[in-house]
Amino acid sequence: MTGLTVSWRHAARAAAGALAAIAAIALLPSLLRTPEPPPLDPDIGLTGWEGAAATTAPEPRRAEREEAGRRRDRGAAGAGRKQDGEGDGGRRARREKAEEPEHPPSPSPAPPPPQPPPVTTTASAPPATKPSPAPVPAPPPPPPAEPG
Repeated sequence: MTGLTVSWRHAARAAAGALAAIAAIALLPSLLRTPEPPPLDPDIGLTGWEGAAATTAPEPRRAEREEAGRRRDRGAAGAGRKQDGEGDGGRRARREKAEEPEHPPSPSPAPPPPQPPPVTTTASAPPATKPSPAPVPAPPPPPPAEPG
């Protein structure tokens, strides 16, 4: 009976290919990851918002619901039309309000940098420099020498 022969050259090539495939799969996520951006300077960003958080108003829709609840609680005393001529903001007013998009308060632009105070001069002060005289023209070139 003859034994099975192994081509060690082919076996080594197959093992090297398998190791290369495993290494590629292991390194692929790190190669696809984007680099971290550089940190921002400390003077970049929104500043001055501490005061805005202190004064918060209720949402308009919530206020409208509370007002509508108060109107319903009046019962017969509040029934009928209003005497002062103001409407209650019926269906049309609610539809118009719904069409207006609600925008969050936009940040105010940064104030311009302070300007240096203007320099004032008095009329009695002499001018800083005298005007320079006109330039003197260059002398003409000497005549060419004759070969002799």
